[in-house]
Formats: sequence, structure tokens, C-alpha cells
Amino acid sequence: MSRFTLIASATLVALAGGCRSSPRHALAIEYHPGQKPETFKAPYDATYKLFATDEAGLSLTPIDQSSIERRYHVGFVRQPDGALVGYAGGRKISLPEGHYRWQITPETRVSRADFLCSRIVEVLGIPVAILVRIGKPIIEALPHALYGMARASGSTSR
Repeated sequence: MSRFTLIASATLVALAGGCRSSPRHALAIEYHPGQKPETFKAPYDATYKLFATDEAGLSLTPIDQSSIERRYHVGFVRQPDGALVGYAGGRKISLPEGHYRWQITPETRVSRADFLCSRIVEVLGIPVAILVRIGKPIIEALPHALYGMARASGSTSR
């Protein structure tokens, strides 16, 4: 895949995601009796709230809240004795068997566009991220501009 195709694809994906309003709390991970407890690496720094839920996951009772940095894990694990614990960046919260979920609080939730933009900056650099945030007119003009730059430098192949 050419670098241009990679950049254009990443940019179009970011624009397609767009800015969407966040739900009140974004679901991060759930646990239901009988499931294997799991954790995941937090995608960005955020505050996660642990809730007990009913079987349908509708009734939420807050249990705990933790600020988690991107490199740490959030979720549920079993202790060596089989006890269930909520896990948040090294903290363990003892839980009786039941239905639970970790959710990202609205104040710390990052929009899809902002999250994708930050990942593009990490992988491809700041110029591509700027293009992602500027929008469609730049994307439409990009192939012509890149072709013109390549032509001016004499690096076009036919």
C-alpha cells in the first residue's frame, strides 16, 4: 500500500467517524455470571466508574470510580481463591458474583474523531492529523496537491 493510500484511508476513516455526542456514560467492559472475567488496556486517560447492574444491564448502582492512565488495564479478574474483583489500574475491588460494568464518565470521554486524530498523530505525524481535523475540502484537494508536489520535484512515474 502506498503512503498516499494509507494517509488518505486514515483520513477518510476519521472523517466518516465524525464528531458524535457521547452517551451519558460510555460502556467500557461488562461482566456477567458464567463469563470469563476480562480486562483491557485503557485506550486513553479517563475516569472509569464501576456499576452493579441488573441482568439486562439497565439498572445502574455506582460502586467505585478510578482515574486510569492509558497504559493501565480496566476490567474484571478472578483471585486465586476464585473471588471476583473489579480491576482498575492495579486496584482491586472485591465483588460478590453478579452483573457489573465499567463505564467511562462523560467528563473524561474522548470523541471518536479526537481519539482517532491522536492515534494518527502517533503513527503518521502531525501534518496528517491537521488534515483530518480540517475536513473534506482538503481531502478532496489532496490528490491534486500531492501530484503537483511530486511533479515539481520530478518524482512522478508514468
